[in-house]
Amino acid sequence: MSQKSTRLELPYIQPSQAQKHVTHNEALLRLDGIVQLSVVAFGAETPPLAPAEGEIHALGAAPSGDWAGQADMLAVRDANAWRVKTSDGAGWQPWRHFYDTQTLVGTVSDTGGTPDGAVIERGSGTDGDYVRFADGTQICNHSLTLDAATSAAGSGFQGATATAWNFPKAFATGSRPAVQGSDTNLEDTLVSAHCAGPASASFRAMRFVSDATAPVVEVTAIGRWK
Repeated sequence: MSQKSTRLELPYIQPSQAQKHVTHNEALLRLDGIVQLSVVAFGAETPPLAPAEGEIHALGAAPSGDWAGQADMLAVRDANAWRVKTSDGAGWQPWRHFYDTQTLVGTVSDTGGTPDGAVIERGSGTDGDYVRFADGTQICNHSLTLDAATSAAGSGFQGATATAWNFPKAFATGSRPAVQGSDTNLEDTLVSAHCAGPASASFRAMRFVSDATAPVVEVTAIGRWK
């Protein structure tokens, strides 16, 4: 009788075998690593310094350290040790593990047009808040106090000068994000927005009737960081 299954190499319990639980548990451990297979990396050569329990690596042609001599196998972290399994079973289709709770929010990045960092990046500073997404989208927000609309302009009134906003994160070189502003403390105030490039924009309050109240506006810029 064969000692193990053909495809997944699960060990069989043999007739009159002592300590059957050992063989049974070994099969369960193999299934735990194989079912819904998700690997951290393909072609891995060097064991990570601080692996997580259950972490799986698809080994390359010349792995080293604890993986030495186990080319093209699967290395599974279990009970603070590496368990190595065959990886050439017919019909296997491992998923590449890209994101988890540690990489969902972090620093987004891109290499050759392919995202290779976190999914979402958030930040804030004196110039407002920003959020970047792995697909290249960027959104910036801030609160500005504009000059009161008391200077005559045609048939209405406007702020004496436009108020500049330097984005907390610049957009892609050569781009011009869409910008807008909405007043929060003074009704019937229009907000004129102008964006000259990827790093800044300016806003000015406009009204049909003069009002000495300085408008406080929420401003937003939406564009691409790559």
